[in-house]
Amino acid sequence: MNMKRHNFNILLVIIAVLLTASCQNTKKDQSSETSTESTGTSKDLHDQVMQIHDEIMPKMDNIMKAKGQLQEKLDSLRASNGSEEVISELEKAKLALSEADEAMMQWMRDFKPQEDGADEKAIMDYYKDQEEKIKAVKDQMYSSLEEAKKLLEGQ
Repeated sequence: MNMKRHNFNILLVIIAVLLTASCQNTKKDQSSETSTESTGTSKDLHDQVMQIHDEIMPKMDNIMKAKGQLQEKLDSLRASNGSEEVISELEKAKLALSEADEAMMQWMRDFKPQEDGADEKAIMDYYKDQEEKIKAVKDQMYSSLEEAKKLLEGQ
């Protein structure tokens, strides 16, 4: 009887994991489908903008970690009189990460949720503009992280 209960518990855990993974895949599918479409409400557009923000916000930790790792490499190379070319590449990658971090912080400072009841077209235009801006920040973050990863793995 204990063995059946144990197997049943394992089955429940597996089902829970599969359901969680399925929900995450659905969210990713929905995320990739979000784009600047002329259909929908300003709330829909606001939600799309926030969905992109929520997707990339956790990457801020990755940026900080990568900057720290790049700094360690830089310190090590400088201490051992390493290649100036490599040092320059690492400095550029670290700067790109800092700029991506600042772009995200600036976007968050500038973003102002719009009041309901105001001019719907103006609100839609604002959120479309914000969507483009946060997508640019997303691209900047991912490209700077990718470059840092290449340099850190190649060194």
